[in-house]
Amino acid sequence: MLLMNRKGRFALFLLAILTFQFNATGQSASTKTLKRQVSRTTSTQKKGELLNQISWLYFEERNDSSLLYANRALLHADKYDLKEQLIVANLQTAEINRLKKDFDLVLVHLNNAHSSIKKGSFPELNVQYILFKGNLAYSERDYEKALSLYKKGYQKSLKHNKKLQTEFCFKFAKIDVRNSAFDQAEKQYLKASALALKYSDSTREILAYNNLGNLFARQQRYEESMPYFEKSLQLSLSYKNLRGQSKAYLNIGNLYYFKGYWTTSIEHYVKSANIKNALNDQAGMAKIHNNIGAIYKEQKRFEKSINYYQKSADFYKDQADTIRLTETWVNISVAKIILGKAKEGVQLLKQVLLLLDAKEDSETRLAAEINLAFAYSEMGKHGRALKQLAIAEASAIDLKDPHTQVFIDNLYGASYFHLENYTKAIVYYQKSLRVARDLGLLNDQKKALFGLYEAEEKLGRFQQSLSRFKEYNTLKDSLYNVASTTKLNELQEKYDSEQKENEIVNLNARNHSIGIENELKTNELKSSRLTIGIIVLIVLLLSIFIYQRIKGHKTQLAHTKKINEEEIHNLIQEQEITTLETVVETQQNERKKLAKDLHDTLGSYLATLKYQHEASTPKSTDALVMANYQKTSELITSASTELRSISHQMATGEGVEFDLISATRELVNRIQSTQRFKVHFHSLMEDRIQNSIELTLYKIIQELFSNVLKHAEAQEVTLQINRDENEVTIMFEDDGKGFDVSKSQLKGIGLSNVTHRVDELQGKLEINSQQNQGTTILVIAPLNQQL
Repeated sequence: MLLMNRKGRFALFLLAILTFQFNATGQSASTKTLKRQVSRTTSTQKKGELLNQISWLYFEERNDSSLLYANRALLHADKYDLKEQLIVANLQTAEINRLKKDFDLVLVHLNNAHSSIKKGSFPELNVQYILFKGNLAYSERDYEKALSLYKKGYQKSLKHNKKLQTEFCFKFAKIDVRNSAFDQAEKQYLKASALALKYSDSTREILAYNNLGNLFARQQRYEESMPYFEKSLQLSLSYKNLRGQSKAYLNIGNLYYFKGYWTTSIEHYVKSANIKNALNDQAGMAKIHNNIGAIYKEQKRFEKSINYYQKSADFYKDQADTIRLTETWVNISVAKIILGKAKEGVQLLKQVLLLLDAKEDSETRLAAEINLAFAYSEMGKHGRALKQLAIAEASAIDLKDPHTQVFIDNLYGASYFHLENYTKAIVYYQKSLRVARDLGLLNDQKKALFGLYEAEEKLGRFQQSLSRFKEYNTLKDSLYNVASTTKLNELQEKYDSEQKENEIVNLNARNHSIGIENELKTNELKSSRLTIGIIVLIVLLLSIFIYQRIKGHKTQLAHTKKINEEEIHNLIQEQEITTLETVVETQQNERKKLAKDLHDTLGSYLATLKYQHEASTPKSTDALVMANYQKTSELITSASTELRSISHQMATGEGVEFDLISATRELVNRIQSTQRFKVHFHSLMEDRIQNSIELTLYKIIQELFSNVLKHAEAQEVTLQINRDENEVTIMFEDDGKGFDVSKSQLKGIGLSNVTHRVDELQGKLEINSQQNQGTTILVIAPLNQQL
C-alpha cells in the first residue's frame, strides 16, 4: 500500500497487514476426539495412525503441539516396528521443522523416511516424500530445484497418489506468483479446484478459491477477486467449515476495505470475529485487530490505529510468531513516523530487521527497509534515506517485484528533489512513470507526474512543467470520474432548472400572452388592456420579488471567514445549494408561504380584473370586437385556473420528486469542481426510502459539507451512505484540522443544525475528532420512526 506523507512528495510503503488468508483447513475429527480414541484403543497400528493424525491436525492449525505428537508418533512407530507409520511420522516431523527453519533436522527426517521407503513398497509415500523435499528446496530459496522436484512428484502422483495432484498444483502456482506469472498461477489454482472437487477434498477446494481471490487482490483487481472469495464462503457454508467461513468473511472484508467501503468491511470483520471467538481462535482475532488498526490508519486516527496494532503485536510476541510480529511492528512504525515520532519508528524498524535476519520473509524485510528510508527523510536525513533505498532496491530486484520498484523509484525522485538535485530526481520519476504505465498503476503515475511537474519547474523548464501538470490533472480527474452517473446528473440538473423556471415564470408567460391578444382589441377595450398591462407588471414584479427572496436566502449562506470566502460564496450560488432551496426548503416551508402570497395577491388582482372586464361588456355589434372580448375573458379564466393549480402544487409539493443519491452525487460533483478538496462518495443504498427522511438526510449532508468548507481546511472527504432493513447510515470523514469534541460547542463549529435534524429523525449522531487528526461523523437514521 502506498501513502503520501503530509509534505506530499515523499511516499511510504506500508505493509498490507490486511493479509488475505490462504489456508482454509477443516477437520474431519477434532483433536479431542482423536485423543480419546488414542486412550481407548488397544491396537498399536491404530494408535500409530491416530498419533500421526493428531500431529497433522495441530500442524494445520499452526499449534506447537504438532511437534510433540509427531515425536510421540515416531517413538511409537519405531517401538512397534510400524514401517508405514514411521515413514509418515518422519515426513510430518520434517515438514513441521521446516516451518521452524531447522533445515538440518528436516534433512535428517527426510533421509530417514527415504531410507524406509526404499526398503519396502510405498509408492504413495514416495510421492509425499518428493513433495516435502521440494518444500525444503523452496524454503532454502533453491527455486529451480524445488520446481524440478514438484514436476517429478506431479508425474508420479498421476499413477500412485492422485489426491496429491492438487497439492502440486498449489506449489506450481506459488512459484508462478513469485515469478509474477499471474496468468499461469490462475490456471494452476483453477486446475487445483477442479481436482479437489473430483476427489471430494472440500478443504483444498475452499483453499483453491481463497488463493484465486488472493491472486487477483494482490494485483489490485478487486472486482475479479470478489467472486472467488464469495465462492469460498459459499463452499464453507455448504460444508459447514467454520474456519473457512471465518477466513472468507475476513477476506471479503479486506476487499471492501481496499475499495473504501469501511462500514461494510467492518460488518464482515465482525462476522469473522464471532466465528473466531466461537473457535477460540486468538490468532484470527489478532488478524482482525490488525485490520481494524488499518481502518483507523486510513481515517488518519493513528493513535487508535497503534492501539489495535499493539494488541496484535502482544499476541504474536507471546506466541513467538516472529513473522507476524514484525509485520505488525512495521505498521506501528509507519503510524509513529506520521505522528512525528520518526526516531521511535526508526528504532522499531531496526528491531524488525534484526529479527528478520534469521527468517525467510523478504516482503516484510522490504517493507521495513523502505519505511526506514521514509523515516530518515522525515528526519531530514535525505542522504541516509538514499542509502537505505539502495538496500531496499536490491531486495525488490531479488523478489522480482516490479510493483515495489515503481514505489522505490518514486521515493528516489522525492529524495533527490529534497536534496535539490532536480535533474536526477527527473530521471527516477521518469523511470517510475514508464513502469507504472506498463503495469497500469494509476496512483503511482499520478505521483510521478506531480514530481516531474515540480522538478521541471525548479529547473526553469516551464513548458515541460506545464505539460506534466496537465497530464497530472487529467489523470487525477480520471481516477475519480463517475461516467455512469453523468447523464443522470445532467437530467437532474435540467429537471431542477425547468422546474424553477416553471414556478417563477409561468404566470408571466401566460399574462404576456394576454397582453399580445389585447393588442388586437378596439378602443372599447383600452381600459381592459391597461388593466392587463398592470397585471403583467405585477406578475413581473412578483416574480422578481420571489427570485430576490431565493437569491437573498442563498446569499445568507455565503462564507466570509477566510481567504477562500469568495470561492465558497460562488459554490453556494451553484446548483447544489439551489437544489436544497428550490426542492427541499421550498417543498416544505417556502412553498406554502409563496403559494399563499400568490393566491392572496395575484389571485385578488385577477378576480378584480375579471369583474371589471365583465362590467365593461362592449355594446358594439362588430364581430371582431366581440371575438376579442370573448378571447380576453377566456384568457383571464385560464390565468385564474393556472394560478390555483400552481398555488396548490407549491403548497403540497405535489408532482415534485427528490432522489437522495442523485442529489448527493450532483452536490459532490459541484464541490469537486471548485478543487478545494477531493470527495470520495460511495453508496450501497439501492431502494428508495420515505421522501421526508431523504430530504432531511440531504440537508444533513449539505450542512456537513458546508462545515468542511468553513472550518476544516481538509484535503479529502469521504462520504458513505448505506442502508439495511432497519436504518440508513451516513459516514462522513475529512482529513482536516479537527477539533476537541470535549471542549467544543456544537453551535460554534456549525453542527447544531446537524444535531437538530438528527433529532428530527429520532436518530443517533456520533462525532469523533482530535486536533490535527481529522473528523469522523456517523449519522444513523431509523426507518421506522414517526415523523
